[in-house]
Amino acid sequence: LGLVAGLLMFGIAFLIMYASGAVSVSGGRFSPAFLALYLVAFLIQGASEEILVRGYFMTSLTNSTGAGSAVVCSALLFAAMHSGNAGVSFLALFNIFLFGLLLGLITFRTGSLLLPMALHGIWNFAEGNLFGTAVSGLRPGHSVLISVLAEGRATTNGGDFGPEGGAAVTIALVIALAVFLLLPQKNTKTPDAPQNETADEL
Repeated sequence: LGLVAGLLMFGIAFLIMYASGAVSVSGGRFSPAFLALYLVAFLIQGASEEILVRGYFMTSLTNSTGAGSAVVCSALLFAAMHSGNAGVSFLALFNIFLFGLLLGLITFRTGSLLLPMALHGIWNFAEGNLFGTAVSGLRPGHSVLISVLAEGRATTNGGDFGPEGGAAVTIALVIALAVFLLLPQKNTKTPDAPQNETADEL
């Protein structure tokens, strides 16, 4: 589910950029073996960040501040971790903050890190190696498509930071947050946190 959600979310953002003329695409050059290695690497990278930010920091903070504050603080930490990346902007940090909010809410609502790990990793892989855009300021070496961002459209496409720095990703993340919050919740159990407090606050 996390893999499908991540692909769908970034696909929506890319479709907005493409439909608005903020990006053009051509065929890329890639090796299936290298793509597989990038996929594994991004899944490991996504999992490690989720273990640190959501698995350790957020759940530890929940015990002292409550679930709502922990989700917000973990999202702020997640954004701060990207503040030194090339091409970073206020909108880029805001989008990463929104992404952190979504991942934090998913962690609490499912009681597991597996879905956010998968979503985080596949988002980065799709961004860099499927669509060929920069991943938080870092350019991929191999991609199925090569995306060329239109000049003067950084507000939409993110410029040098990549799509995460643009309004297209903002729209996709707001949609994802709205859909997630409107879905009926089957499980509000929180990993390593007081269950009654978490259920009340979220």
